Amino acid sequence: MKPRAVIFFGSDGTGKSTHAQLVIEELRRDGYKARRAWIRGRHSLAFLVSQVLLELGYRYTLPQVGARGGKVLDSRKLRAKWAWSLLEFVSVVPLLIRRVYIPLRLGYCVVSERSVVDTAVYNGYFIGSPFDRYTRVLMHMIPRNSLIVHFDAEMSDVTKRRTGDILSEDFIDYQLRSYRVFARQLHALSVNTSQESIDEVNTKILQKVYEQSTS
Repeated sequence: MKPRAVIFFGSDGTGKSTHAQLVIEELRRDGYKARRAWIRGRHSLAFLVSQVLLELGYRYTLPQVGARGGKVLDSRKLRAKWAWSLLEFVSVVPLLIRRVYIPLRLGYCVVSERSVVDTAVYNGYFIGSPFDRYTRVLMHMIPRNSLIVHFDAEMSDVTKRRTGDILSEDFIDYQLRSYRVFARQLHALSVNTSQESIDEVNTKILQKVYEQSTS
């Protein structure tokens, strides 16, 4: 049996991109069709609307670790946060279908570098809303029998690895804590890239990929 979907989630700077590429390369060497997917917040329609709102003044400067701050949408000024949550949800579902479900139907093993968990955490922080009703639906949209992998790391390592991005320490802390909660709820395989080497993490993930493919 071919390996199934591999769903990564975790804070920026925990190593998801590196390991997505390693897993894809290994699967292709073994003769499987494999492709990468990328799902997060602020897609398509939601992105376009956010750009309009930024021009209308719904913005603030987010402090950046090790660099200048950047302008981001200030959701605190939005009155109908539920409407924005719905907009984000409507924007991400078509991408999930196109980037994950259709390739799976076509026989690919999909390695999702970011997932709907990242969408939920991203919007939970920037929208200022629990995102609960839509989060529950999104979690049910993770393909059945997927290998779900949570990437964790120490705060100090994340900030060192992501100095070129618009990231505040508050945002990183929120991400790390939220992802740990989701990892427990989803019974994910957790790897800590501050404590384990690239080879150790890669070996652990690949073992689980092939275990699930034969179960």
